[in-house]
Amino acid sequence: MDRIERLIDLFGRVQEMPLQPDLALAPFGDLTVSQIKALFHLWRCPGKLHKDLVTALGLTPASISILVRGLVQAGLVERSPDPDDARAHHLALTPAGCKLVENMRDQRRQRIAALLAALTPQEQDTLISLLERALATADAPSHSQPDTQPAWRISTGG
Repeated sequence: MDRIERLIDLFGRVQEMPLQPDLALAPFGDLTVSQIKALFHLWRCPGKLHKDLVTALGLTPASISILVRGLVQAGLVERSPDPDDARAHHLALTPAGCKLVENMRDQRRQRIAALLAALTPQEQDTLISLLERALATADAPSHSQPDTQPAWRISTGG
């Protein structure tokens, strides 16, 4: 297995590490990965518009509308009208949405802490430094033609 395949496997295993049963999630039913990503995005960037979620999540406007509607109905997100555009709404987490995201963040933090416990503090610092450097390179703007499709979509030609 080459390095890239090993990293794919390792990152996948980290993502699949089980979370503690979360009673806070129970009233909200099953959330999709896209809904969870939207909640985290709105937690980091409150007051964003519908179109901002389209860009951030790489989904269609129709998909975002359905996603947001479900989060509003679940009481996790609220809409407020944009004073400059009657068709637009700002999106923000409700107190229940904030609590849910903070709970998920705490569980993620516990999961990563358990994973890092096998490493010395120096090894942890090295791992963090290497990941930061790799991500900074990946996030750097490219001088070539930008790729407008998310990496996980495969073009079918045509």
